[in-house]
Amino acid sequence: MYAQALVQARMDAKLKDSVAAIYDAMGIDLSTAIRMFFKRTLMVGGIPFETVLPAAELRRKPFDALFDMARAQAAASGLTEEDVEAEITACRRARKSRPVAK
Repeated sequence: MYAQALVQARMDAKLKDSVAAIYDAMGIDLSTAIRMFFKRTLMVGGIPFETVLPAAELRRKPFDALFDMARAQAAASGLTEEDVEAEITACRRARKSRPVAK
């Protein structure tokens, strides 16, 4: 038999009660659920479920990818960052000088 070890974790009481109610409906107590989590962690060699970045990080990634793609296209066309900035500035000036439609 293996030596026993005590594992303690602090968490929100409502979270614990909600999770305990789900496990109880499945016929599993919290200790068994935690043991299952640990055993599955050993089986897969990591967290036993998919983890994702927070929503703000997910929104930023597509922007970063588009920015990198635009930078690569500009470099392939022979444009420098200064050329791109100058073109953007010229477009902004042209847009501001257009008459406003009524």
